[in-house]
Amino acid sequence: MADMERIVSARPTADGVVELAFANGSCRAVDFKPVIARGNLFARLADPAFFALVKVAPNGRYLVWPDDLEFCADALLMSGERLEAEPVGVQSSPPPSRPARQRLQRR
Repeated sequence: MADMERIVSARPTADGVVELAFANGSCRAVDFKPVIARGNLFARLADPAFFALVKVAPNGRYLVWPDDLEFCADALLMSGERLEAEPVGVQSSPPPSRPARQRLQRR
């Protein structure tokens, strides 16, 4: 069975995008505007203050917001646009592996 992807950091931007760094070294920008446009339970993400509350789940498997809004790391990795530079932002718990931590500290 393949290893499941894990998020090591997340940084929300002002335009409805979250920049993510994964344990495998990949970096992605995920545009949540299409999700926000669906409305219903995703409508709260349109509020910049609420959008900024994004966290990485302690196990790194999910990106989460209050009220049980969560998105799977595997789906985010597949749907996100590749980034050249690793984002620095909210850290997951436990801390990322030593190589990932060193990449974050170099920025």
